[in-house]
Amino acid sequence: MEGGSLKMGKRSKSRRFIQQGKDSIGLHAARFPYRSTLEEAHQHAAARDSAERQYEY
Repeated sequence: MEGGSLKMGKRSKSRRFIQQGKDSIGLHAARFPYRSTLEEAHQHAAARDSAERQYEY
């Protein structure tokens, strides 16, 4: 190797970028809690309302 520099192959570069992306997604997930989608929120509200109606006398 002339010049003392190591060349990185394309494969190792893409692996590095993929790993950095995975790490950043993990950090984001740890920092910000999961928020449900609008459809999930409606489902939870409907389930909660039906459960409350069961206990009304």
